Amino acid sequence: VLLTLAASAALGIAAARGLRLDNTIPAWLPPDDADLAGYEEFRRVFGEDDFVVVALDPVDLDAPEDRRAADALAADLAALDGVARVSGPFGASAEPRLASADRHAAAFLVHPRPGRLAGFFDRLEAEMARGPFAGRFRLAGPEAINHYLDVGSQESFGRLLPVAVVLIAIATKSLVGTWK
Repeated sequence: VLLTLAASAALGIAAARGLRLDNTIPAWLPPDDADLAGYEEFRRVFGEDDFVVVALDPVDLDAPEDRRAADALAADLAALDGVARVSGPFGASAEPRLASADRHAAAFLVHPRPGRLAGFFDRLEAEMARGPFAGRFRLAGPEAINHYLDVGSQESFGRLLPVAVVLIAIATKSLVGTWK
C-alpha cells in the first residue's frame, strides 16, 4: 500500500510539474460574461493588449539628463532579446499620451515578440534595475499581470503540493488501517 502511495505521489508530482497555467483574461471569465465581451471589444478596436507598461515616476522630461536617460532607455528596451517594438512619449514612435501633463511621469509600451516570453520579464527587470531609473519604475499591463499571476500560482503550488501529498498519505494510512 505504501509503495502504491509513493508511486502515485511521484506520478502526481511529475504530472503537476508539467501543468501550464493560463491567467489570461478569457481564462478567468465565462464565455457569456459581459466583461469578457467588453475586453473582446477593446481588442477589436485597439488590436492588441500584448504589451508591458514600463512606468517611470518620478521623472522630469523637461530636464536634459532625464530626457537623455529616457531616450537611451527606449533604445535599450528595443534592443532586449524578445522585444518586437517599444513606444514612448517621444522619438520615432512618439505617443504623447504616454507622458503626464506635467511631464513628471512617463511610460513606455514594450511589445514582446509572440512566443518569446520565457525569460522576458527577467531581462526587462534586470535592464530597468541597472539603469538611471532603478527604483523609479513599475511594470504593468496585461502581460505583466499574467506573468506575476503565473509566478505566484507556481510558487503557491510548489509550497502546497508537499502538504497535499502528506495529507493524502495520512488519509490513506488511516483508511488502510480501518480496512484491516
